[in-house]
Amino acid sequence: MKLFMLILGIALTTDATKKKTALRINELRNKITGKLLADDFIVGMLPSFNESERNIIAVNIFIDSIRSITSEATADIYLRHLWYEPAIALQENNFVDPTSKASINFNRTYVKMDSTDSNVKRLWKPDTFFSQIRDVKTMGTMEYMRVGDDGLILTSKQLKVVMPCTIRVSYFPFDVTFCTVTLSSYGHPVDDLVYKWRTPAIILPSENLDDIGFSFMHITAKSTVDKLDTGDFSTIVADIFFQRNFNVYIIQVYIPAALIVMLSWLGFWINRNATPARASIGITTVLTMLTLASQTMMKYDENISSSVNALDLYVWGCFTFVIMAMVEFACADYFNKPKFSASKQTSPTKKANPASVSLLSNEADNGMQSAGSGIQKFRALVNLQKERSITPPSASRVDQISRYLFPLVFLIFNVIYITSYSILSYILYNSIRVD
Repeated sequence: MKLFMLILGIALTTDATKKKTALRINELRNKITGKLLADDFIVGMLPSFNESERNIIAVNIFIDSIRSITSEATADIYLRHLWYEPAIALQENNFVDPTSKASINFNRTYVKMDSTDSNVKRLWKPDTFFSQIRDVKTMGTMEYMRVGDDGLILTSKQLKVVMPCTIRVSYFPFDVTFCTVTLSSYGHPVDDLVYKWRTPAIILPSENLDDIGFSFMHITAKSTVDKLDTGDFSTIVADIFFQRNFNVYIIQVYIPAALIVMLSWLGFWINRNATPARASIGITTVLTMLTLASQTMMKYDENISSSVNALDLYVWGCFTFVIMAMVEFACADYFNKPKFSASKQTSPTKKANPASVSLLSNEADNGMQSAGSGIQKFRALVNLQKERSITPPSASRVDQISRYLFPLVFLIFNVIYITSYSILSYILYNSIRVD
């Protein structure tokens, strides 16, 4: 019974607290609406501050998803603005810088306002626009707005943007790509309005990049002033840096290319007189390398496939090794043609003996009539076999050298390639971080 009464008391207290909070929020909403409908409130007027308190618009962006990153990136974002409106403040406030975390005080009361309400539309809102963005679309018609009793206003709107991206094509697939977001006021110069990034400037969950082949590196955010013919405008710029995940290229391109090169070396172990077999291996590996190279160029973005990059250098390097294996076969065939033994060609004792051949034929017809004739037949057969035999061809000297030279040179090529681009990627990464 006591436990039941305790649970009932907690439930009633919680319900009473919720009702009290709802009444306080409703009262705050009515007071703010009353401020907006006051006679001295000027519709669409910039917030009025003292000279030491400039109009600061704090901005940050939450990136919900990124669909792809090439020369541009399509992303769904939430654009958030934070600023003070002293005309609707219900109490004295020292107007903490909205870019700081202390600007949002959870001990204060904040009320959600309907941005489509005619009274709320009387508020001034920042005329923010995206500079150098390829495309901007508003997702839905609702805009989240929250107002505090200290005059702090927070708005959030979902947008679909297409950001320009810069790719270091020559380093592909070890490149670093960065996409740029630039925001500014459309009509208010820096004397009226100052834009600043709120910390953190851009929020990007790493799990949102799993399907686009990139990993998030870091963000550089800065504030600047654009000097235009129409005046000086406050501008904020953020560069989002991504590093390409090259593991997939190792599996799809690098390993197959290396295996094709190794397959072309099989000809070094095949008899040099087996011309069809060696020619088949050479032609097959050449055509396979050409197919891999063409598919690699067609598979990627136009900006990447139209320029020479690190992947192209490796593929065409492997193609060169395959061609050189074909050239080696031609050299081995030309300089090391199989020859009959000179002694066997000139020795009179090893020439075919017509008498022995005739003897074999006659004795075969007579059915081996005597033991002496059988011995003579056996000797004649042995001599005939020796006369018709040639010396088995040994491995070409060119092939013997190539069995060790080609793998050694290919190993050196891979070591130089991996070392060079590892160093260049490290230098590129550090230079970007310094910038």
